[in-house]
Amino acid sequence: MLEFGKERIKESRTEDRFLIRFYNLKTELDRIINLYFERVSGFGAFAGRLLDDMDPCALFRELPGIMGDGPDRKIVESISQTGKRLCDLRGELVTFMKDQVEVIMPNVSSIAGTDLAMDLLASGKSLQHLAEFPASTIQVLGAEKAFFKHLKTGSPSPKHGVMFKLPHLTGLPKNQRGKYARSAASKIAIAARADFLGSSLDTEKMKGDLDARLRKIRAAGSSRARTGKNTSRRE
Repeated sequence: MLEFGKERIKESRTEDRFLIRFYNLKTELDRIINLYFERVSGFGAFAGRLLDDMDPCALFRELPGIMGDGPDRKIVESISQTGKRLCDLRGELVTFMKDQVEVIMPNVSSIAGTDLAMDLLASGKSLQHLAEFPASTIQVLGAEKAFFKHLKTGSPSPKHGVMFKLPHLTGLPKNQRGKYARSAASKIAIAARADFLGSSLDTEKMKGDLDARLRKIRAAGSSRARTGKNTSRRE
């Protein structure tokens, strides 16, 4: 049991798992910033302004000027400084994670972008797990609730999870997104295995293949749309 415990501790201290801890911290920091924003934006009522639609970090910077001079000026500045420090810390974490994920997952980062690579790593719990997943699992990472609901109730299966951040995916019609997500997941699965083994891939060619697949999907969709219009016109 002692040896087993040592192995588990050793596994938890790998670079990818350590990076996931920073990701979880950033996620929690997002929640804290949003909650802090909800409380601070209420001060706008005293200044005769609605602040709910402002960017949280912009509000923290501009709060003293919005509130103006008064007996509460000092405490308002302290509230503002605390918000700014939270935003600055979040920015530092994002920059650090982007740099690190490019080192740990260079192939996946090149194909999917650093933001999606980080989301996939966190959803997979480790680079080893991500490398062991089939493309079909990678495609729906982050959509586990919808997937299990599909298995339990027969509701439509999810077409993608965190992969909604994939470039060009949201620009496709909903009925075409699954095809592109499936193709991208296949490339990402190969890239994750290469990253885990420390190998390099020709990611530019892989991205070119994805672009070609995207054009084919769009062309097929346009062709079906034209056929549908012609059919309805004949009818």
